[in-house]
Amino acid sequence: MKNYFYLLTLIFITIACSKDDSNTNESTEVFTNTSTTINMEAIDTIPEEALDNTSKGLYLGILVTTDMSVHGKIWINVANDGKYNATVVTDSREIHQFSGEPSSYNELIIQFEGSAGSFTYDVSDFNNPEATEVNINGIDGYIQTVKDRSNQRASATLGTYVDDNDASFTGSWDLLTDGTTTGTAFGYPTLTQVTILSPGGDMYIVNEFTEFAFPCFDINNDGSMDENDVTIPVFHAAGGAAGDINEFWALDQTAMINGAQLSYSLGQSSTLSQGGFGNTMFINNDLGTPPSSGCFIIPGQKGIWSWNGREGSVSFNDPFDN
Repeated sequence: MKNYFYLLTLIFITIACSKDDSNTNESTEVFTNTSTTINMEAIDTIPEEALDNTSKGLYLGILVTTDMSVHGKIWINVANDGKYNATVVTDSREIHQFSGEPSSYNELIIQFEGSAGSFTYDVSDFNNPEATEVNINGIDGYIQTVKDRSNQRASATLGTYVDDNDASFTGSWDLLTDGTTTGTAFGYPTLTQVTILSPGGDMYIVNEFTEFAFPCFDINNDGSMDENDVTIPVFHAAGGAAGDINEFWALDQTAMINGAQLSYSLGQSSTLSQGGFGNTMFINNDLGTPPSSGCFIIPGQKGIWSWNGREGSVSFNDPFDN
């Protein structure tokens, strides 16, 4: 983490030319598993436009057990097509499927069950769905999801973090977006949630973010940085369409975790990787004392963090380097 290289601020044109319409981004992926047939109903179903602002429809998110033995993406179908089902695909490509049944006293509370376990899903507030009583393979867990809409597709990516000096201090670090693009650079979706599982099995949800300067890119393309050259954190996961790219930017962010301040920066770009900066993190300062402002790269990284005297890195499973 101590080797940094200065990067000239000349990459805006590359990103501007590669910008795609995030509203058409599909949140689905193609999974291959020769030994298991995947129920694609929850994964490949397109959200019904008429249900975009109702509790019914599709939801996308992450599932992780307290011991991280199961860590995956989850697709939940709440009567989008009249059916109730869910599919989990883990980071090791294991597949767990669930069928759902609305509660007899409240149809917006659904009990999902499958061979691997069960969970209760409450969509009374469809903008803040809540999963409780999550148990997979006999182990308690967590599910965090967002509403997936026909013209505003949700996305998720699975990640992990580790203390660079203590390999036992590790857990999950996942990203979610509900597809909102308001106030972001290049029209990319906002970063809606960061979910962090502690080494002890506690889940922390970060859903408040701050604007940050963007010296790595001249957003206005006018040769100078000004108050308009800022953005709130973005997260765009490619849906597999031709020309689709992965981007996430969340620089100089902070959050309170268990009474101590977490500081972190995430910065990765498939677009820039194609320009010769593969497996490289982009960051606003060199982290020195005092830090020098500018545009820097950290080879081999996608995210860095510090918390309560510890510091480490974040890695993600999806191929952001294209």
